[in-house]
Amino acid sequence: MTSSSTREQLKGTLATQQRPQLTAADMKRAQPLNTIRDLIDQQKGELARALPKHLDPDRLARIAFTTIRTGKDLDKCSAESLLGALMTCAQLGLEPGPLGHAYFVKYGSDATFILGYKGMIELALRSGKIVSLVAREVYEHDQFDVEYGLADALKHKPLILGDRGRVVAYYAIAKLQGGGHVFVVLSRDDVEKTRKRSRSGSSGPWQSDFDAMAKKTCIRRLFTYLPTSVEMAQALAQDEQVRKEFTADALDSAPPFIDGQVVDTEDAGPVDQSTGVLVEGDVIDGAVVEDPPADSGWPETAQPADAPA
Repeated sequence: MTSSSTREQLKGTLATQQRPQLTAADMKRAQPLNTIRDLIDQQKGELARALPKHLDPDRLARIAFTTIRTGKDLDKCSAESLLGALMTCAQLGLEPGPLGHAYFVKYGSDATFILGYKGMIELALRSGKIVSLVAREVYEHDQFDVEYGLADALKHKPLILGDRGRVVAYYAIAKLQGGGHVFVVLSRDDVEKTRKRSRSGSSGPWQSDFDAMAKKTCIRRLFTYLPTSVEMAQALAQDEQVRKEFTADALDSAPPFIDGQVVDTEDAGPVDQSTGVLVEGDVIDGAVVEDPPADSGWPETAQPADAPA
């Protein structure tokens, strides 16, 4: 015989199946963790539509809820932004949390999608145009040499025994399908300038995983010289963005391009999301408020491996 509680659960399941779309009122009420979990469960159909075949919507929903439950103040974020960040992960085929593919960080009252450097590597390799892509730290007692010219060269011999000292630089290097390589080297000061310009620079992974974010910064610069895929372009466009819609059809904004290249919006300046064109000044709460810093261009150390001296 079916118990009363079991019948109530069945009614709740049927009600969930009959209401796949969320209303604005549903979103506004979605603050408690149990409500957020219910909303995620209701949207598994949309997740399944967005996900590539190698990911499972049930697994992604579990990981997302764990990320929200354990993340700092994420349960205080708006439900729209939490679900939007989750859908961005689904459409890019990345998992938030432990794998380091992506993070959710509270900014104001919303959850911001932060792309991790491991997620960037995953997308680059998935494009089929990259054989390998690695990013590493350089310590002050390591042997490290960089040479640019007709035959660019990078040599890094880590100190195996003894104190390696402090981290002084970071680099990312990619081997291209068909031959050739590209690399970018940034000093710790270069990375600090990027962190200070980032709106999440004083919280989230910049504080808990500085080295990981530094390697991500190198890879962002490296992406300028890599063969571009749609997924890579979409990921860059969504990085450090708040999204408040939950449909599997399209990402919020088209990736910005200049002269055929994906623009690094974190370092090059804000972008008009309706046109994909760079605008002058910095953006706070959607308004341009001041000119960008003078050092916001690409570093001289970033250039293609086959570029002349």
